[in-house]
Amino acid sequence: MVEVTNECHDNPADHQYIVTLDDVTEDLMACTCPHHVHRNAYCKHMVAVETPSSDGRSMSSHRGKRRV
Repeated sequence: MVEVTNECHDNPADHQYIVTLDDVTEDLMACTCPHHVHRNAYCKHMVAVETPSSDGRSMSSHRGKRRV
């Protein structure tokens, strides 16, 4: 589970979502954002979790928080 905050909005606290991962494979499974919930679409929060950070590891391996 990774908590993602979208800081592009005036009130980022209203735009915090949880991206869940498969515990075995660490594949992305779901996001709590409206785009994924209502459309079952791959969302930007899932992309943020998969995108490598400055140390070259994806957020799925960090299992923590990420701001986008």
